[in-house]
Amino acid sequence: ELLAGFIQRELAARTGLLDCRTHYKTWEIFTKTRCPAVRVEIGYLTNPDDARRLADPAFRDVVAEGILVAVKRLYLLGEGDQPTGTFTFADVLAHELAKAE
Repeated sequence: ELLAGFIQRELAARTGLLDCRTHYKTWEIFTKTRCPAVRVEIGYLTNPDDARRLADPAFRDVVAEGILVAVKRLYLLGEGDQPTGTFTFADVLAHELAKAE
């Protein structure tokens, strides 16, 4: 639930898409998986606006970066935390490189 919340907040802040919050579900992906799982729905191809956005590689990069940062937030929890939507892949990489040294 915590990861789902991080992902939702990052994507809403980065993409400007409507924040429909997270919802607990009992789908098989959650009940039969033995590890943490989150289902992310960015849009629907049957919706022309969503299809247009999803066809844009830059939009997909923004979504991927948001998910990456959300996963990192799950483990960083307050260590040099930045406001939602502002932490970038470069920040994550710099943090990881600094830890390795």
